[in-house]
This record gives sequence, C-alpha cells and structure tokens, in this order.
Amino acid sequence: MTSSAMTRVNDSTGTVDDDGDDSYADLDIVKFVKEKFKKRTCKRFVPESSNEATPLCKCGYAIANHPKDQENASASEWTVKNDTELSTTDAFGQAEFVISGQKICKYIRVDHKTKAEDLMTLMLKHWNMELPNLLISVTGGAQNFTMQPRLRDVFRQGLVKAAESTHAWIITGGTNTGVMKHVGEALRDYTIKCGTRKQLVALGIATWGCIENRDDLIPDEFKSGESKESNGCWPASYKVIDSPEKKKESPLDPNHTHFILVDNGTQKQFGVEIELRARLESAISQKASDEKSVSIPVVLVVLEGGPNTLETVQKAIKQGTPAIIVAGSGRAADVLAFAYEKYKELKLDSKDESKQSETQEKLDRFWEEVTLETKKKFREGEIKKCVGYVQDCIANMNYLTVFRLDSGYSAKDIDITILKALLKVNQDKQLDNMRLALAWDRVDIAKDEIYTEDVHFKDDELHELMYSAIVKDRVDFVKLFLDKGLNLKDFLTTKRFLNLYNEPLTSERCRQLQKKTKKGREITMKDIGSLIKELSGELFESNYSSDVTKNHSRNSKRVSTALQQLNPIGGSCPSDEPSRDLFIWSVLTQRQKMAMAFWYEGREDLALAVVAHLLLSNMLLSDPDHELNEELSEQINFYQELGVGLLTECHSSDQRKSIQLLVREIPAFGRTTVLKMAVQADNKSFVALPSCQNLLTEAWTGKLGDDNHYVRLLLSTFLPFLAPVLLKFRENEGRPTERQTDPSSSAPAKRNSQANLMNERVTSEAIGVPSESTQGSVANYFQKIGSFFQAPVIKFCYNCMTYFAFLLLFGIILLTDFYPHISVKECILIAWVVTLIFEEIRQIAMDDARHVVRKLYNYITDIWNIMDVITIVTFLAGMVLRFIPVSTCGQCFYAARIILALNFMTFFFRILHMFSIHRELGPKLVMIGKMMIDLFYFMIILLVFIAAYGIASHVILYPNQPLNIALARDVLSRSWWNIFGELGIDEVSGEACDNRTVLPYAEQCASMDANEFSSNGCGDYKADKCPAIDWLVPIILAIYVLITNVLMFNLLIAMFSKTLSDIQGQTNVVWKMQRYHLVREYESRPTLPPPLIILAHGYCLIRYSIRLARRICCQNNSVSSNDAVTSSGSSVKSSSSKNMDEELLNWETRNAEEYLRKRKPDDQEPDSKDTSDLILGKLEEMSIILSHQGRKVKTLKEEITRAMKEEIARALKEEIRRYQYVTDPGVFV
Repeated sequence: MTSSAMTRVNDSTGTVDDDGDDSYADLDIVKFVKEKFKKRTCKRFVPESSNEATPLCKCGYAIANHPKDQENASASEWTVKNDTELSTTDAFGQAEFVISGQKICKYIRVDHKTKAEDLMTLMLKHWNMELPNLLISVTGGAQNFTMQPRLRDVFRQGLVKAAESTHAWIITGGTNTGVMKHVGEALRDYTIKCGTRKQLVALGIATWGCIENRDDLIPDEFKSGESKESNGCWPASYKVIDSPEKKKESPLDPNHTHFILVDNGTQKQFGVEIELRARLESAISQKASDEKSVSIPVVLVVLEGGPNTLETVQKAIKQGTPAIIVAGSGRAADVLAFAYEKYKELKLDSKDESKQSETQEKLDRFWEEVTLETKKKFREGEIKKCVGYVQDCIANMNYLTVFRLDSGYSAKDIDITILKALLKVNQDKQLDNMRLALAWDRVDIAKDEIYTEDVHFKDDELHELMYSAIVKDRVDFVKLFLDKGLNLKDFLTTKRFLNLYNEPLTSERCRQLQKKTKKGREITMKDIGSLIKELSGELFESNYSSDVTKNHSRNSKRVSTALQQLNPIGGSCPSDEPSRDLFIWSVLTQRQKMAMAFWYEGREDLALAVVAHLLLSNMLLSDPDHELNEELSEQINFYQELGVGLLTECHSSDQRKSIQLLVREIPAFGRTTVLKMAVQADNKSFVALPSCQNLLTEAWTGKLGDDNHYVRLLLSTFLPFLAPVLLKFRENEGRPTERQTDPSSSAPAKRNSQANLMNERVTSEAIGVPSESTQGSVANYFQKIGSFFQAPVIKFCYNCMTYFAFLLLFGIILLTDFYPHISVKECILIAWVVTLIFEEIRQIAMDDARHVVRKLYNYITDIWNIMDVITIVTFLAGMVLRFIPVSTCGQCFYAARIILALNFMTFFFRILHMFSIHRELGPKLVMIGKMMIDLFYFMIILLVFIAAYGIASHVILYPNQPLNIALARDVLSRSWWNIFGELGIDEVSGEACDNRTVLPYAEQCASMDANEFSSNGCGDYKADKCPAIDWLVPIILAIYVLITNVLMFNLLIAMFSKTLSDIQGQTNVVWKMQRYHLVREYESRPTLPPPLIILAHGYCLIRYSIRLARRICCQNNSVSSNDAVTSSGSSVKSSSSKNMDEELLNWETRNAEEYLRKRKPDDQEPDSKDTSDLILGKLEEMSIILSHQGRKVKTLKEEITRAMKEEIARALKEEIRRYQYVTDPGVFV
C-alpha cells in the first residue's frame, strides 16, 4: 500500500493501522521532515548530445520530468547549482520489501547539501537509533563481483561479529549490488540465526537517481496530484527487481535497516552521495557514545573496487581513518594489499646515507612492480591516477591493515583485525584505546594490545576506567584493573559510591531503593542504610545509617581504635572494606558476576555470601511481581550454594574454626553473626550443615559434656545435688566469662544472648583456659551446679516437668473442682498462666529486631507463638466468663466451662513443640504440618459436595422448615456424618416412621391446587421430623457416598503420599531449622521454670532499672577513672582478640580459595564462554575449509573425469587406426 499517508504508525508496537485518516500518520516525524529536508529537481532542460530517441537533459531526466514553462539552454550551461531548485522532500517513511519476507526499513530522500546535524537528529530522535561504539564504513565494488567462497564466508561472519561485539553501525552504499550485496547477505544470515530482536544497524547511503523503482517510495496521492504535500509512506511497497535493461540503476538491498537517499537533481550519475556520506560519518564520529568516552571511531573496510575506491581510501587516510584491506577480494583491494606487503618487505634504511642509492633503486623497482600489478587490474587510462592514490596510501602505512585469508585465519581473525586497526593508529593514546576496548567489551584486546606491562595509567585515569567498567558491567575489565594493582580504597570515595547508587540502572534493578526516594532527589547514605536495614529484616543496621554515625561520634572516646574506623562516612571511603561495599551494590543491582569479582577480592567470604542470600530473599518477598524475579531466584540459589559449599569446605578443614565463623560478631553488619543472618533468610540448607548442628548440640548441652548418658541426665534432674558427680563437664566448665563477672552486663536477657554465649565458649576453648581442677573443690562443686542448671537441656527438662504438672493441675480442676466459687487450686492455676504470659512478653522484648513492630512481626511468624497467643487468649476469655456471677449471667459459667475445656486441648497440643527436639519425632511434625496444608485444600473441595448433597436431600425430605440455627446444623451434620459411614438408611427411606403420620408427599398432592395443597397438609412441617417418602434421596445418597468415600478420600491419600515423597528428603532439613529455634529459645530462657520463672523476671526487671538509672546518671559525665582502667585493662584482650580474628579471617580466605579451586567458580564462566566461542569459531572455520575443499575435490574430480575421457578417446582412436592399418594398409599409403 503506497498511499500510506492514510495509515497510522504505532510507535509503541511498530505496527501500522490502516484507518484512512491523514491525522494517523506519525505527525512528529512528518512535521520535522517537512521543516528540515528538501529534494532537488531540475528546472531547465539542457539537451544532452546523444543518439537516443528520447531527448534527455544533462541532469539525466527526460523533458517530461521538467517544468512545462522551462527554457531550453545550450549544452554547456547546465550546472547543479544554477539549474536545480529545492522543494520539500516527497519520499520518506517506511519501506516494505515485498519479496523478502515483508521486511520493513526506514528511509528518506534528502538533498546532497543537507546538514549532517539534521540527519543525526532524525536518526537518534525520530528513528530511535542508539549511538554506536564504532562506525564500520564498507566500500568497494559497486557492481557485482565474485569472491572466493571461503573468503566470502569468513568476511561475512567476521564483519557481523565485529559489529555485534562492539555495538557498531555498518554504513554502505545501500544497493543490492557489489560489496553492498555481500554486506546485506551477511546481515540476513545473522538475522536468521539470532532473530529480529538482535538486528544490527545497517545504514545505506545511496544516490536517489541510481535507485531502481524509486517511484514506489513516493506516495500515490502525491504522484497523481491528489495531494500537494507528501506525508510519507507508512509503509511503501517496494519491489526488489533488478532489470538488466535499466542500466546504472540498482534496487535497494532489503537487508539494510535504514536508508538515506541523496539527491542532487540528476539521474544515473554515481558518486552523488560521497560528500554527504563523508560529512555524516564525520558528524557521527565527533559524538561520544556516553560521558567520559572518546569520540566514536570510524574504520573503513575495502573489498574489491575501482579507481573511486582507491580515491576513497586515500581521502579516508588523510582524515585519520584507518582502512582494512581485504586481500583476495579483487582489483583495488588487491593492488593496495600487494603494495602494502611488498613495501614492508623492502626494509628500507633511510638514515644510512651510504645506502641512499640502494634504497632509491629498491623504491624504483617497488613502484615498477606496483605499476605492473595495477595494469593487471585497471584500464590503461586509469593506471597513472590509481598509482598516485596508492603512493599516497603507502606514505601513511600506519593507517593501513591488510587482511589476507590463509589457513591460519578465521572469522574471529577479521573481527580482531578490524578492532586492532583502530588501536594501531592511536598508539600514543592508550587511554582512548582503553576506553574503546571498554566500550567494545574486548578485554582480550585490552590485555594483549593496550594494557601491557610497560603501560601505566594515572590513578585518576584508572579510576575513571574502573567506574565505567562497573557501571557497564564489564566484569573482565574490573578483574584486569584489580590485577594491575588498583587500590579500591583510593577508588571508592564517598562521592563515587553515591554516584553508583544514583545511576539509573540501580533504581531500575532495585525497586526498593526507588520507592525510598522521591522523584528527582538523589540517594543519600541514609537511604542506602535504610534499604539494607529493611532488606535484612531489621536484623542489623549498616554503617551507612545516619544513626550509626551519630552514635559513633558520640561514643568515639569510649571505643577502641579499631571500632573508630568502622564508620568513616564523609571521608575518602565509605568504609574500611570497599570491596564489601561494592559487593553489596552488585548484589542489590543483581549483577552476580560483578559481585563475585568483589567477593573474591574482599574478606569475610562466608558472611558476604549469607548477606547476599538474605538481601535478595527479602527483595523477592517485597516485590514478587518484578519482571526480574526469575533471574533473582537463580541468584538466590547461587548464593545459597556458595555459602553452603564454603562452610562445608571450612568444616572439613577445621570444625572448631568453622563454628567460630558462625558465631563471630561482624562489626560491619551490626555485630550480628553469620548463623543469625542465615536463620533470618530462612536458609534451611545452611543451618542443616554439620557445623551449625554441632554448634546447636554444644549450645543445647551447655557446659555439660556431650557424652553424658540420658539416664544420668534424668537422674541428675531429679537429684541435682548429684549432678557434679554423675555428669561430665567441659574443661572450661566453671570459668566465669567477662560478661558474667561484670554485674552490669550479666543479664540473661541480653539481645545477642544466643550468639554471645556460644561465642564465649568457643573463644575460651580456642584460647586454652586452665582447668578448673586448680580451683577450690567447694567452689568448683557449686560452679558445676550452676552450669548444670544453666544448660538448655536441663532447662528443657524442668520446663517439660512443670508443664506436665500444669496440665495435671488444669485437668484435675476441670474434672473435679470447677464450681462457681474460687478454689485455691484455681488461684494457683491463674498465677501459673500469668507467669507464662510474662515469659511470652519477655520473648518479644528480647527479639533481635530494634523496633516493636518488627519484634511483634517476628514473634507471630512462629506457628508455636501463634498457638501460645490463642491458648492464653482463650484461657483469659474463659476466666472472664467464669468470674461473672451466676445471678448476673446464668449461662456464662457454662460457657466458661466449655471454653476452658477447649483451652485445655490447646494447652495439650503445645506438647507437640517439645517433640521437635527429638531426632525421630521432629521430622514427623514437619510432615504433619505439610499434610495439614493438603487437608485444607481438600476440605475446600469436599465442602462443595457436602453442601450440595446436604441442602438437596433436606429440601426433599423436610420441606418448608423454619429458618434457624438448627436448620443449618441439620443440613450439614447429616451429610458430614454420611461420609464416615452414618448413612441413616432407615431415616431416608421412611422406615423409622412406620407408626407415625408421615407427610402426604404423594401423587395426589401433586394434582391439587394451592388451597387444596395447604388444607390437606401437603408440604406441612411436622414436629416429629418424619421425612417425606421419596425414592430419589437414596439414589442421591449412593452417588454422594461414591464420590466422597471412594473418590475424594482416595484423592486425599494420593495427595498425602505425594507430599510425603516430595518432602521426604527435606523434612530433616526443616526439622534442623526448627531445632535451632528451640535451642535458641531455651538458651535464652531464665534458669527457673514456670511458675518460679516470675522470680527471674523480677530480677531482670530490677537489674534493667538499675542499669538504666546508671546510664542516665553517667550520661553527662566524662570518662571516669574506672572506665579508663577498664579500657586499659581490656586493651590486652582486644589486641589478642584482634589477632585471633585476623588469623580466623585468613584461614577463611584460604578455604575460600580452595573451595573455588575444587568447584569451578562462577567468576570463571566468561573463560568457559570464551572457550566455547573459540570452539564454535574453529568449527565454523573447519566447516568453511571443508566446504572449500569439497569444491576443490569436486573440481579435481571433474578434471580427472574429463582427462580420463580424453585419454580413453585417444586410446580408442589409436586402436582403430591400428586395426585399419592391419586390415587395409592401403588406406595409409
């Protein structure tokens, strides 16, 4: 459809809507084109001296194409400047190549004097073309020529690979002939292989007057005169037909994506576009692809060609554009390649004056050989001019690069040749070359050609390159710069760190950060800290938080020098570990390979892997509909495997140190531990590892030995004074920790009690504490008694015993002594429950979260805590009803009895929580929990059948009953119990009412009118509940039982079986996570069980009040002498702890390197990818060679066959002559 100004271009989808309205055209581009672009037409007819029947003007057009009022002029007067005029262009829009798969491209007809800036605006703004990193200008033969099959294939693959790897534009002449056709076919093969989504940009700049079927690009209504202005074609139907009778005209190549058709008012005159093409290439090259980048480089690729091609190469070299000469392609390219290689072989020495005559002789012989080679390729009249062009090119050999195909070359070689040619002409601009290699993402060229051992960049230059590499996700370049010794502390300034978070890609890939900032406001350190705090589940606050900064400055005189370096916000670097900061940024932007590069450079490898898993897991939960969630899930699994694998490697190396890694407090993450972060991320696989379980086992037994038999433990529980004799204790059994000796910090309600207690035990064992046998025996005895009661396993035993006593008391009260008046046993029960309530409040208060809302959220996410809340609430509700006097509410006491009975059931169910510590019973509870989910969904389906049958059967059996609660109960209860075998056949069939009056629901009722129906009792409700006799209900019942008993229950069994088979291997992992929560709960519990636990609560409250009062009193005082003594006294311990921490981190790093060595790491995947690309390249090369050899074999076979035929014919002819000579010798006389 060429009259496509009546169509609409949908920019968002790229589709075309035929609505028949001019307003539907792309109005923006139409308006812009009409303002900026013109066409040129001849206004005077100047006859051309020729013998053609139809007289032509010197412009090449017939007289019919000129204005009717034109004046004839002599043949010598016609010029483009004086005899042509400008008008608004009439050909622009989209062209649809009908015979080439309906391909659509964009095109425009412009004057040859058009400004390059206007064309740039058209391409970038209206054609939505992105600036390239490289401009590949292909020139050469405009007429069809043949190339060696192998050279043709290698050239096509190499050109496409160079354009793809560097995000380049390819500029050609745009027609379907010569070198342009080869380029188009290369683009076609690439599009077929990779699809239209990865289409390369190919810009064809052709002469309007040399385009065949160019009238198809002009709207029909404009050509017919129906419209005075052209609104373009959307699209124009263009037919690619190469007519031999149309000389000097060629169709457009259908594989190009954009066309600029240059017009100077002439027809069939080549070279019109050369000037505009040069200006446009220059304008493109002067633009930078992004900030702090060099101008876009241009490279010229030459295939075949004639004298004009040599002239093009000469002008390009003078402008500083490197040229790639494809040797073997023919004519101009072969002449240049011959001259280039011969000149390199001369090895001239111009400095030695004694050899000047010899040098001149060599040059003379060289140019004679070049002239002879030129005579072979060009006509006699072109030789002198061509040799002159070659001389100018050879004078600037540095701008020439020859690609010659031999057995050692492949498609990858021409790709590298094109890129190296640019680097060769800028050898003194290594920074610009590095920027180019970075833009192309060609680290191989950067390593081999640019950043060699003798090249050194300034710090600010290297920092600029590093920042670009990070933003552009050039992982290999980041590794290269780090290998070259880039100092991350100098690189990552606070300003540069904030710039990373303010990059558009950060907010695009991390919506949580985008939500925290208003539109237009820059991201601050506080925003980053708030984001990390939120994504960590408020487990810790990062060093970026402003609150942490304030606290740090306020307490700077009271902390050690090491802690003072943890928060240098506002300094040159946001933290003491810039690799950790860059790792977290990479994780938040979901750049896994970049994160692994910084993970490998940093320390605290296990902590970083667990933090990455924690942050990404919460990102996925906070935005489940993000389009990147599939990639996010893969990265979550990757970091989970990384943490699991690293901890496994550490455990195999040293079990004790691996446990120290789990409980080591990490200052950068709010002094939390790796284990707590893994639990916060619900990383069950990590917690299930032997290191974590060994830690839990040690924490469960406390300072008791691991090899104590359970009989001894049970006996010691009943006879605790025998515990020091019956039980074994650890070596450091009675050593008081530093926190225990300080009365101001010995509260059991410490926020990190679980982690601290484990850490103290592990640290003391690692240091080598002296045996307690050296202390007094009496003191040792009482210390063992204290250690016995503080062990979580003993706490658990006493809590179980008291809980069973509580249930016994509760049951006795409900069974035997529950009267309106209050008994002593009830008072004890109420007091007991109150202590349980205080314990739940203590658990909420001592949660690791820092805000009350988060504490409550963490509390209610535990199913057992929810059951505790339900149990306590129902108990309080029952007690409230129980205390209402009978005289006020007669039924309240009865309701209280029912509620407390149900409450007693929930208290009993709480026993299941005690089973979770058992190795066999714990996984069974996990299975029950999973199957309860299946049961819930099963009940939803089952209720459909229950309600359907219950209502239908009740309507038939008991019509017209009053609306009340009993009706709903009767409807559902009968259908419910039918499932379990209570069919009630007698009731359904009416046999139970043989001696009663049944409802006359018979045939005679059906024939009565409304008045007779009511007066005869038809349909009346009977108080005796005898059903109406009907044969249909038993049939419905049979079908209902068949569906529910046979189908549904077997379905439920199948669901349970599948669930069990699916979670069989996971139940142990889930149980180990539940075991962690149970161990942590009882480790943080006070020593005394309920109801005596109220004493511990009171003690903790008093201690907290004293500490709070001391803190308020000392807030305005300076550091006291006591503090100074404490600080000086702990300096030795801090130094020792710091040395141990450093040793532990070094050991962790060694294990991380060993783990990466055993398991091929993710950050080496690019190497494997390069290997696969190399293999594919070699395979392609082999296929090309085999194809070429196959053609050779075929040709050789044909030659051998022909030679054999000739030889056989000659031999037969000779035999015939001999036979004739023998039979008739006279013939030869």
